[in-house]
Amino acid sequence: MSDDSGSWTDVAIIYAGVDPDSALFDRFPTAKNAYVAAVVFESVLYGFYLALCLLYTYISLTRHTKPNVILLLAAIAMFAVSTTDIVYTYILLFRDILSVTLTFRQLYPKYMFYVTCSTLADMILLYRCFVIWGHNLYILVSLGLFLSASTACGYIVEGTKLELFHLSFVYLCMIVAFNVIVTGLSAGRIWWVRRGVKATKDMELSKRCERTVAFLIETGILYSTYIVVVLICSRHLSLNAILDAGLIQVVVIMPTLIMVQVALHPNHLEYKLTHQKSNSADSTRPLMASTRFCPPPV
Repeated sequence: MSDDSGSWTDVAIIYAGVDPDSALFDRFPTAKNAYVAAVVFESVLYGFYLALCLLYTYISLTRHTKPNVILLLAAIAMFAVSTTDIVYTYILLFRDILSVTLTFRQLYPKYMFYVTCSTLADMILLYRCFVIWGHNLYILVSLGLFLSASTACGYIVEGTKLELFHLSFVYLCMIVAFNVIVTGLSAGRIWWVRRGVKATKDMELSKRCERTVAFLIETGILYSTYIVVVLICSRHLSLNAILDAGLIQVVVIMPTLIMVQVALHPNHLEYKLTHQKSNSADSTRPLMASTRFCPPPV
């Protein structure tokens, strides 16, 4: 082993040979069981994500809905990266973890998979928020810059160098902030539109808006809370390794849950919204187009 404890290509991070002076000594667990449990946990989450993808595909095919091309491509890319990650995880399990040869360098691709999936998921949330706000360019540019900065931070600190690895919490905090902002803007806009809908006395549509706001907040809180738990448990090495492994699957589950939820609603509410004569109806047009992830009826 190299005498340079900062050499991320040579330092073994798991099991008996760990150097107590290594920058990784207090970051990763040394027990094989922790990594096996992490693989199992990630596999369960991936199974749930796969079920959601199949459900969304089934709903889209049976209802003959035309999905938004941008969101569809982002969802396909997200699925491809997530699936690649789980395949690579099992390669690590049988090639390195069970044989006690896992190193930091071999974990590096998983961090890149996570940052990539997180960016794709946040792009979906950003696009939805952009459309909900009537294609407001200020929303797109400001949040787009924030997302670009967080993505650059993620690729720099998530597993690139030992010297920067302890700063990974900065990236996670930026992700939480982005999700809170986007969720707040989206839910706030829908809530404001609901005020106009109530004036039309369309109680069914008003309740639909209420459910949409509640679901957006719940899904946003779900992911943000998960990241906060990861940060809180950072000193509990085994638990942190398990939760860390699940991050990539949790981040793709969140937007997929939203896509499934909105796909389950019938089209007649969207038709009502796009054909109302009032100003409130005009303001809801982009809202319903975005929540269904497809163009509004014409």
